[in-house]
Amino acid sequence: FYDKQRDIIRSVEDNYETYVPSSNKAGKDFIGGFIGATWFLRHWPCRGIITSVKDEHTDVLWGELMRFIRTAKFPLESKDGGPLVVYDREIRRMVKGKVCEISYLKRQCWDQEEGGAGHHSPYSILIGDEASALDDRVHTQGQGWAKRMLWIFNCNPTENFVRRAV
Repeated sequence: FYDKQRDIIRSVEDNYETYVPSSNKAGKDFIGGFIGATWFLRHWPCRGIITSVKDEHTDVLWGELMRFIRTAKFPLESKDGGPLVVYDREIRRMVKGKVCEISYLKRQCWDQEEGGAGHHSPYSILIGDEASALDDRVHTQGQGWAKRMLWIFNCNPTENFVRRAV
């Protein structure tokens, strides 16, 4: 990781919200995937959501997260003896030989305000990609449950919560 990426990691550890404005190809999805994977692995019980303005926009960040899981020095997927059960849009943890029903890391987008509610957990994280285009309701819903929020985005014109924060 280069110095700015290390700063992002530390900020997520230490702060309720972290905003990452950056240009294209600067490693935002790479670091977002790392943070999502390691947060989920290090905390239990944990619930996490990766979101964006459109479902397809979660593909890159989710792909980076999966790359960390699949290339780890030790097996992380349950099919290889690791603790994680990996589905297309969701990751669960194995606890005492069973799939944990209370911990998950999901990628999802929501149109209705209630779609982002109810992910309460002692260790919860919301990662928003393309955050400069997200609706304010995503931020509002995250404030109700997320212990950490990471917002990554290009510096596009916006009037949403990102502009007010940055």
